[in-house]
Amino acid sequence: MNREPPLVFVLPLLLWSWQTGAWLPGMALAVWFEWSQRATWRWQIADKTLERLVDLTSLALVVLVLFEYSRAPLSAGIFSALRWSPVLLAPLLSAQVLSARDGISYRALFLSQRRSRSPEADQLLDLKPVYLVSALLAAGVGAQAQTPYGYLGGLLLLCLWVCAWQPRPAGRRQWALGLALLVLTGALAFVGQLALSQAQQRIEDLAVTWMSGLLWSDRDPYQARTALGDIGELKLSDRVLYRVTTETPLTQALLLRTAAYDRYVNTTWFSNEREFVAVPRVGDGWQWASGALSSVPSAASRGGGSLRIGSYLQRRGHLLPMPIGTWRLSDLPVESLERQLLGAVKASDGPPLIRYRADYSEGAGDDRPPQESDLRVPKPEQSVLQALVGELGLSDQNTATAIRRVREYFATHFRYSLQLPGSTPGQSAVEHFLTESQRGHCEFFASATVLLLRQAGVPARYAVGYSVQEPDGSPGKYRVRRSHAHAWALYWDAGRWHNLDTTPALWAELEADDRPFWQPVADLWSRLWYQFNLSRLEPGQSTPPWLWGVLALLFALLAYRLRLGERWRAGRERRKGEGAASLDSPLAPISEVLTRAGWPRRPGETDRQWLLRCQRTGRRAHGVPDVDVLLALNDRARFRPGGLNREETACLQTEVEQWLRTWKSGRPESDSERSPSAL
Repeated sequence: MNREPPLVFVLPLLLWSWQTGAWLPGMALAVWFEWSQRATWRWQIADKTLERLVDLTSLALVVLVLFEYSRAPLSAGIFSALRWSPVLLAPLLSAQVLSARDGISYRALFLSQRRSRSPEADQLLDLKPVYLVSALLAAGVGAQAQTPYGYLGGLLLLCLWVCAWQPRPAGRRQWALGLALLVLTGALAFVGQLALSQAQQRIEDLAVTWMSGLLWSDRDPYQARTALGDIGELKLSDRVLYRVTTETPLTQALLLRTAAYDRYVNTTWFSNEREFVAVPRVGDGWQWASGALSSVPSAASRGGGSLRIGSYLQRRGHLLPMPIGTWRLSDLPVESLERQLLGAVKASDGPPLIRYRADYSEGAGDDRPPQESDLRVPKPEQSVLQALVGELGLSDQNTATAIRRVREYFATHFRYSLQLPGSTPGQSAVEHFLTESQRGHCEFFASATVLLLRQAGVPARYAVGYSVQEPDGSPGKYRVRRSHAHAWALYWDAGRWHNLDTTPALWAELEADDRPFWQPVADLWSRLWYQFNLSRLEPGQSTPPWLWGVLALLFALLAYRLRLGERWRAGRERRKGEGAASLDSPLAPISEVLTRAGWPRRPGETDRQWLLRCQRTGRRAHGVPDVDVLLALNDRARFRPGGLNREETACLQTEVEQWLRTWKSGRPESDSERSPSAL
């Protein structure tokens, strides 16, 4: 066995211990491997024993990931496996070092190679470089690795480690040059890792934004492109996005707003408010509009209440749905919460699943009061809207009367449809909707309502979000699908903003009729997945029973794999005649010895393939003698017409006896002859 330079395992393990705080296992492993490198005695470990050791290591890895996943996101389990990889890989490296092997065969490492007849499966993989790299990577995910001191200390230990591997340069000039290159490389690496960290964060932000558009279709707080003027059919996914729990069952649909807009340009709504401001923490929650609450004693008296909303959270920039008039959020474990003056609230850096409480009330909202933009109507729509204002008599009415007439007008003359009829040349989309088609989806109704109210002198805005109305099992619980995405109008009256939804109430029923027959199965799976994530992410939650069930199943499968499965396979192979074929062979004594030592013949393997494999994998580690002469004589005996003559037969017997003597003199007692405690 080739011995490595001193401290080749000690320094990376010390670095890992320092960066992760795992001093006890790190020191123990460092001492163990340095001693193992210099120990004079070696174990005889059979290939089957190595395969079982690989299986146990894989099982330990799976158990660790599952355990961490039961308490935190999956990424935590992956990073935990990486952080503890020096401990997980220690048994395999110990087996290689203490058995004087040059490595572990691919056949033992990979289950797919266990029955392979290819010679490449018997090639060896040296685990020493793999282990050293894993120790350095594990140190890189430690808490100290993110600080400048951690970086400099790690760089120093790494340099000492490299010096231990390399021969010492002669002369001061070489030392000075090496030191200068080391300092330059370290400085460039430090700057580079800072740039890479920032680039990674930026890429993650872009990826989240892109994926949110594909998977979640989350609202943009700055603009909302509508389908006004498009042709075709508007079809949204029935995927469940939110789960809402109310204090009492709803008597009508509840609107959860995610954003609002005040400027309309060519079928697209924009927000003039670009800035988000941080929401302050108050007690155990996040609160704004505190001044509006000082004179009102209770939520019930304000016509509000509270509800809980369960939602899968994007890492950064997730817009939270909530009722209008929300003034406080609690049970929201995020790092930051920001709010826009038009009402959009953005959460960042939290767990993948949140279930927050929203307290809301009439008059408690803190949205920006009306400005000139809340009364602006684009020129292409002014003529048709002015005619409609005169027809409905909205100009000389108070706000309450105008709202009632607008609501009745849309309920009487318009109908809901998911078909997108397009627009007539020379007409805007809103004009075509009001004068000709008189049918459309919520974006048509909301846009037309906002512009009509503005034309009548009532400040109005365009709001988007979701409509809560589909029950989810017990009373007071509701599911919100992607297809429940909705748009409606906001109008200003009596010093606050109010909801106005002119879309016909049966729109949700029409969309429900379009769902596939297998939707209940998808809903059941969605609910089970939600409950699973909720149970493992709630604070103070103990290890869930499902984890112990999975672990018990894994251990049962492993026991079958190592015991019953091996015995059954061995018995099946014997029934195939593997042993009987070798009884008449001159190599039968060698076959018996190698089988007892842990190298049985594999299914379909010839004498030549088998003995050459044993020689490749065991010559250095286990003292397997050469078999070239034996194989040449054995091939003649089996395939040459007439077989061997008398002299060749005697020579073959002599070679077999010589092989057995060499084996016995150069090999310690076999695995089958050793006590279990020796292994």
